[in-house]
Amino acid sequence: MDKKSYMAEMPYERFLRGGSRALSDAELLALLLRSGSKDRDVFTLCEEILHAGNNNGLMNLHQLSVEELCRIPGIGPVTAVKLKSVAEIAIRLSVTAKDKDKPVFTRPRDIADRYMERFRHETVEKCLLLMFDSRLHLMCEEVISTGTVHSALISPRDIFTTALRHQAVNVLLMHNHPGGDPTPSKEDREITGRIASLGVMMQVPLLDHIILGDRIYYSFKEKGAL
Repeated sequence: MDKKSYMAEMPYERFLRGGSRALSDAELLALLLRSGSKDRDVFTLCEEILHAGNNNGLMNLHQLSVEELCRIPGIGPVTAVKLKSVAEIAIRLSVTAKDKDKPVFTRPRDIADRYMERFRHETVEKCLLLMFDSRLHLMCEEVISTGTVHSALISPRDIFTTALRHQAVNVLLMHNHPGGDPTPSKEDREITGRIASLGVMMQVPLLDHIILGDRIYYSFKEKGAL
């Protein structure tokens, strides 16, 4: 057995004895990659992945693009895609765990917490429309706009066309601020007022507009701005 194969099996044996929590982040990655490159053993390669960019550990799997991962010596396109796929699986598992029961809209915080992890890794603004029935149970959701780093173009027409198509009785608007600060802009306040007014006319009231930042949020309802 060569050195690379031996070193890759060390966390495998420890996993069998103590489970996944017995392993470090680098060892978990080593199990995934299995081998390093001709110049780096697998553990050295894993440490370089974890300390690349802003030194964000496993968050690098979310934050680094395929191109940025490929700049790490020993990482090729196939390995980079594999790492990005693992990151996406982690996000989907997190979302699926929260999707077991359709939530009821009671507190803005509950809704914000449900979507925070999904949106905190986005690099551009996305606008999500949540649609509720008459008892405020979540019926479905739909991304209605994808914008730039600084803005997402929100169309009131798209919002109510989508809501009526799904026979929603109430709607909630949510978008993210990639910079991490959820403070609403002037445009955010203006569009929220327009949508709220149209919602009254259309008999599809706007329950809230929630802006997601980095582990924090802004609720127009909570702030008395809706």
